Amino acid sequence: MRHLKNKRFIILILFICVVSVFYFIFDLKFNEKIQSAGWLQNYNYRKEITINGSTVGAQTDYQMKITVYKGTGTDSGNSVYLNNHVKNNFSDIAFTTSDGTTKLNYWIESYVSGNLAVVWVKFNSIPISPSTAKFYIYYGNDLAVSESNGENTFIAFDDFEGTFSSWTLARYHEAYGSSDTVVSPYDNSTAIRVAITSGVDGSCNSATQNKTFIFGGTNNTSNLYADVYGSGSGVSSAYLFEAIYLTPYYSGDPEQYHSFCFFQGSGYPYCSTSGWHWLTNNTLNTIALNDYWPNANIDQIKVQLVIGGCYPASNGTLINDAFKIYKKVSPAPAFGSWGDEEVFEENPIPGDGFNTILKPYPYPDFTVSSSRLNLGVEIEFIDNSKCYKWEDSFLTEYDCKTNQDVVYKWNFNSNEDSNIDCDSSDGIYGYRCRGNATTSYNSIGTKAVTLEITDDSGSCASTEEISVSLKLPEWKEVKPF
Repeated sequence: MRHLKNKRFIILILFICVVSVFYFIFDLKFNEKIQSAGWLQNYNYRKEITINGSTVGAQTDYQMKITVYKGTGTDSGNSVYLNNHVKNNFSDIAFTTSDGTTKLNYWIESYVSGNLAVVWVKFNSIPISPSTAKFYIYYGNDLAVSESNGENTFIAFDDFEGTFSSWTLARYHEAYGSSDTVVSPYDNSTAIRVAITSGVDGSCNSATQNKTFIFGGTNNTSNLYADVYGSGSGVSSAYLFEAIYLTPYYSGDPEQYHSFCFFQGSGYPYCSTSGWHWLTNNTLNTIALNDYWPNANIDQIKVQLVIGGCYPASNGTLINDAFKIYKKVSPAPAFGSWGDEEVFEENPIPGDGFNTILKPYPYPDFTVSSSRLNLGVEIEFIDNSKCYKWEDSFLTEYDCKTNQDVVYKWNFNSNEDSNIDCDSSDGIYGYRCRGNATTSYNSIGTKAVTLEITDDSGSCASTEEISVSLKLPEWKEVKPF
């Protein structure tokens, strides 16, 4: 009696792979946030940010300010705590859209080492209320270099950090002037030191820095604000002043300019003439552009920073810093809830061969199609393996052999066809290796056939035992003589 024995079992490594898949499905229910989005490379932690839309309407490229704390605390409003998982200088923070990988522009306005940072983020899209938008803050990356960039974050920006390279500088000397205006960096800011060391009453110097900011698009002044900072100080008898002129343009046509004065030393009447708007010295001033240019469409703005002084002014210091234009509507979009801290765990169960953040490892699976497992007879193995990938934030299953980057390796446990590598240059079994495979045996007995599959998340293997026997002679009925 002929008996075909085809005993199938799963060895330990396959069992681990199966457990991993079930763990992945189970983990989806209890760790849905991690599975619903990609993960920014090399970052260990993140929190989800919810922003509530404004009733005014949907907003694009909208700047909002966040206070980021290094230590522990309760997240609320625009304050978030990173549980001591961020660098002291906050150079390893990053912000992304809801997909977890598309970065957003941001600028670190200021920070106190090891304590907190004030950060502006340009959120790409915020829907109209009552809808909300999801974003992420990432942190905990020893390899990170700060990507803080004010020019990419704001409509117009200059923080005057030690350079005049993008400004046109003009110096003016009155008839009785006898010395030059000294222009130099000062405390990471642009400082203009007025140094008039000789002369007579009425001798004056001034310097004007000009720069035109091109917006890259049209904006309406009804939603635009400018932050400007100026400070002035000098000797008690200093006749010093500091001012700023703003002139918006649209398609090359200028609007009416307006003049703002930060500081005026004693006895000098420069800012006292009509038409000046006073700003607070040594304070960050916010100017609503709509107050001066109502409902105007503009695509650029010219900024003139003017400083000057008259004898007997001596070594007065005038500082311009942190000019920026940004969007602000009323009521503004608001920070909603903050998510719990999520931790990147590449292998949450030691040795389980499973990546929770990315995707499960491939699932190798095959069946024996041949009905006769005999010595010298060709035996075909049918590949049913499944691999996984992310598509639009959803995990999808696909046939492994359709991906040329997936590596197949068959081991037929025989001296004749041992450990065949489907990607080897000798082309053994060629196309059959990627998917179905065929072999034959020159010895009888139990053979363990293993299929190992490797993709970008790792490797998994499946083993099946088959029994190879002698081919029995065929019986044929013959008529008696």
